Parts: sequence; C-alpha cells; structure tokens
Amino acid sequence: MDIRTLIGIRIAELRKSTGFTQEQLAGKMEMSSKYLSSIERGKENTTLKTLITLSETLNVDIVEIFS
Repeated sequence: MDIRTLIGIRIAELRKSTGFTQEQLAGKMEMSSKYLSSIERGKENTTLKTLITLSETLNVDIVEIFS
C-alpha cells in the first residue's frame, strides 16, 4: 500500500471514531463529501492545509493522522 492509501485509511478510522459520517465531516470542513471520500481512499494528493483542518475538526493532533 502506498502512503496516500495508508493516510486515507487512518483518516477514515479517526472520522469513524469521532462518530462523523463523511457528509458531516465534509460539511464541517466546507468541502465536498466526494473529495473527502477520495482522500480516504488514497486517490487525492491532499494539501497540508487540508490535513491541518482535518486534525482540528476531528480534534486530534496532526501526528495521529500519520500513526
């Protein structure tokens, strides 16, 4: 598995552990649920800004996305 896929899987795990659906999290982040889905499937090469927003919205330290 490549790193984008692993990060995407981790983001999905964190999202689910907080109880958010993709639609709910995407809405809070002001992005489309389709884009979030692509990130979680490792299909998007997301930006650092998006990763920071994800960690803030999920209320986790950004390093948790990479662990």
